[in-house]
Amino acid sequence: MTSEPQAPNSGVTPGVFVLRWLWVTVLSANGLLAVTWWHLMPHGFAISHPRFWSNTVLPCAALVVCVSGIGAFLVRRMRFVRLVAFVCAGFWAGTGGYTLLLIPSSGFRLGMVCTVSGLVLVVFAWRVAGGTPARCEGRLVFAALLAGAAPGVLLLSAMRSDASSTNPSNHPLALAPASDAGDDPAARENFALRDGVSVFPEAARFAVRANGLVIEIQPLLTFVSRSPDRFWTNFAPPGLRREPARKLSRAIRDPARAAFEYHGSFMSRMEVRAADGEAPQIEAVGRLDRETYSHLNTFTDVGIAGAKRLFLSFSPCPESRIEVLASDYPFGRPARFAYLGADGIFRVLQASDAEKGPYTELASGPLARDEPLAIALYDGERFAARLVFRDWAAQASTELSPSAGWGVAQNAIEFSRIEELAAPQFRLVLTLAGTSVGRGFDSVGHAPGVYWNRMRVELEP
Repeated sequence: MTSEPQAPNSGVTPGVFVLRWLWVTVLSANGLLAVTWWHLMPHGFAISHPRFWSNTVLPCAALVVCVSGIGAFLVRRMRFVRLVAFVCAGFWAGTGGYTLLLIPSSGFRLGMVCTVSGLVLVVFAWRVAGGTPARCEGRLVFAALLAGAAPGVLLLSAMRSDASSTNPSNHPLALAPASDAGDDPAARENFALRDGVSVFPEAARFAVRANGLVIEIQPLLTFVSRSPDRFWTNFAPPGLRREPARKLSRAIRDPARAAFEYHGSFMSRMEVRAADGEAPQIEAVGRLDRETYSHLNTFTDVGIAGAKRLFLSFSPCPESRIEVLASDYPFGRPARFAYLGADGIFRVLQASDAEKGPYTELASGPLARDEPLAIALYDGERFAARLVFRDWAAQASTELSPSAGWGVAQNAIEFSRIEELAAPQFRLVLTLAGTSVGRGFDSVGHAPGVYWNRMRVELEP
């Protein structure tokens, strides 16, 4: 006569009983974390890309391990339960140790939490099945720890950005103003360069009135959130994450020209020219002395007011007029944006949920790296202005975005309608490499060098 299987808590002390059911709770929490990670992270990567393994395969495998561990516990396969415990311990310990080694600035707190969690789980692993070190097979324990640590290393490696892939023009720094503006209040005052063209020196902006629209442009390379070690910016210490305030240091004004120099974490210069009868032109340069990794940044930031319904026409696909619509964050109405791919095709896309993929293509066309990008603005059916960017395509990174997925590159042109204000306004942001599109707070890099931004505002069709 065979005996019936014993319940998981039979023949054990109350302490071990509590420990075992606490372990079921730990496994359940790990499984829930795996499901959450799979849901929140971007997908659409090729099988050869590390993000496919870290965002899709790893969480699915983790869920299988957790469910198997719970199932083994319920049927009293305690040797297997013990191995699952060591796999989990190895994952958290490996993740923590690798974080402390590879990402010391941004990952210190995360690394400490993961390392301590891994060590606690090692204690669980010795005790969860009533085992002692003498009864645990050394080779299996070591293999289980390695099996857990390897995915942790993979995950952290995927979360850390690749090397920077922008292409600075390294144009010689010109536009050097001759007067010191540090203690000159007059150099900081806003002024009209000519009728319809205003300059705001302190904000490094200029505004053009064009056919009923007011177009404000900030053309200097600006970093909003940075990472000191290529990791997610929300883990970076605040002092290293935030860009120091840019300060106006030098200025010069002529009847049809104004030039300014700024200093912050790097040096920038801007020159605006607006002779009567000519399209306003601007040249801006920024010199990065070292690689700079960021989540949010701008190559050019454009604000547009005065339009009832704004449409954009991009020079690679001029036959398509794309309406600028409001979007939500982090979930809700889909965002619209454009990017230049490594295949030389410029694509305009619409997200499926806020700024997250998968994405629907609205228009596309070829754009050579040395070709200017023109963006025509329409208020309904009426032409209002055309913005021409001579250097965006040449300097933009076309490497895959770690946050967007689905083949989207790191560069982006994001455009949206802002509804929170009393009157409708619109925003157009160009980036050379960023992760505003998609999921997560990944950082991507700008290579050291001089970035050149030559643009003009054409007021005639």
